This record gives sequence, C-alpha cells and structure tokens, in this order.
Amino acid sequence: MGNKYKAIVRTLLYSDIFDFPLTEAEIYYYLLTDTRISKSEFRQAFTELLPHLMYQKPYIALPNRGNIIQRRRNNERWLNLKRREASQIARILSYIPTIYFIGLSGGVGVGSANKDDDIDFFIITKKNCIYITRLISLLVLAILGKRRKRGEKNARDKICLNMFLDESSLALPLDRHDIYTAHEIAQIYPLVDRNNTYLRFLSANKWIATFLAHATLGRKVKFQKLQQSLGEGLLRIFEPIARYLQLKYIKRHRTKEIVTNNFIAFHPKDYRSIIVKTYQQKIRKNLLNFSSLF
Repeated sequence: MGNKYKAIVRTLLYSDIFDFPLTEAEIYYYLLTDTRISKSEFRQAFTELLPHLMYQKPYIALPNRGNIIQRRRNNERWLNLKRREASQIARILSYIPTIYFIGLSGGVGVGSANKDDDIDFFIITKKNCIYITRLISLLVLAILGKRRKRGEKNARDKICLNMFLDESSLALPLDRHDIYTAHEIAQIYPLVDRNNTYLRFLSANKWIATFLAHATLGRKVKFQKLQQSLGEGLLRIFEPIARYLQLKYIKRHRTKEIVTNNFIAFHPKDYRSIIVKTYQQKIRKNLLNFSSLF
C-alpha cells in the first residue's frame, strides 16, 4: 500500500510546481509510478489518503493549497476558448500536406492556461520536410494574424510553434529521458493526426512508462486526417532553401534553442532542469509530512 500512497503524493507534488490541482482521473493518468496499478487498487489508496488532502470536488490539491483550486476554476472558461481556437487553427494547418501531427503542448495542452497565455503547438512532419513545413506554417499564421513573434509580450491566444519533429526521429534522445519530458509527452492534447503518427510517436517513446506507467496509451485525437501524397514531393524540393534561410535567421537570435535537421525546439529558458530540480527539492521537503500514512 505504501508505494501507492507515495505515487499519489508525488503526483500532486509535481503538479503543485505549476500551481495546478488535479481531478481523480488526472491523478491516475499522471500517476508517478513505473508499475501499472489497477483502478480498484488506486481507488482504495486514493480514498484513504483523501482526508489528508485539500478536496473541492472535482479537484484535489496538497493541504493548504485551496487557492490553486479556485484559480483552476477561474481559468476553465479561458481554457475552453483557447482549445476551440487551437482546433480551428490546427484544421487550417492540416491542409499543409507535410504536417502529419499537431498537438497542443504547454499550459493549454495540460489544462493550466490562463486568459493571457499563448497557445503552444507541437508538430510532427513528413521526413526531410521539417523546415519547409515550419516556414509555410509561420506564413499561414502570419496571414491569419495568429503568429506569436519573437519577444512579443502581449501574446494572448497567439500560436507559438515551439517544437517540430520529423517522422524519421520520433524517439527523443536519451538526455531528455526525465520526468519533465515524460510529462510533456503525456500531456500533449492531440488535435490532428495523419498516418497514425501520434501512436508511432508514443510507441517510439515507451520509456515514459518508467515515470508514468498509465500514460503510455495517450489521449483521444480530435481530428483524424486521410493520408496525403499530393504536394509532399513538391514541397520537399524546397527543404534545403527553407533550411538555409531559417538557420541563418535563427543563428542571429539563438539562445537555448535546439536545432537539427529533424528536431527544432524553441525554449529560451531551460525549464526542464529547473522543474526537475524543484521537484526533487519538494520531494525531500514534503514527503516526510505524509510518511506516517505509508
């Protein structure tokens, strides 16, 4: 029983870093365990632990953290509006034939966004088409007036294309196999999928089960698209030119971006190391408070 208690508390401690309470279903999905636990076993441990937590139906938080529950309630309206907006933009971008998957990441993906947040897209492209796909996507967003520009402060509801991956490199590198990246994968909110790319991406990153054993099946995709071949070959011709132009621009403004031939990630701050360190500190500081229950 002890391990189940600890898994629930660890899950809430991690979520608390983001001031984000969880529902019972979310705790089970994001449960920090490397071993699957049946829903009945989880329910038993959860029920016994619940009196020692902050519970305002349907949300659960750590003791004395009721303020974040009200914050999530206040943000629900904005979250729904942002996801609706994101779905509409994703459907437009899905006509680009080299886009194989679009998912929401960041706060809008997990459900913690507030009204002033932008909307982060994670995109998987056809092999050898990552730069031409990014270029066309940026142009489309600019025409729609939805592109978030570098350094833009008022970016409410703008689309930030912060990560691109091509289908030839779906497995993330070993140096990113940590609790933060596992969570980022698990909390992707799938909008558009073509050629079963989402399932292929999850399959290529099964390592997340060492952190989140219940999240390996992913989430339901909103829009399934038919395979497209028309235009893919033509766009691939322009890949070298698109790559040259974008790399030239990126180098002038580069901070902590990761840029390769098949992976582009724009993260000016190293949130990954900050979050992992903060989580470890919270575990050392807070887990002892629940030790009498384990």
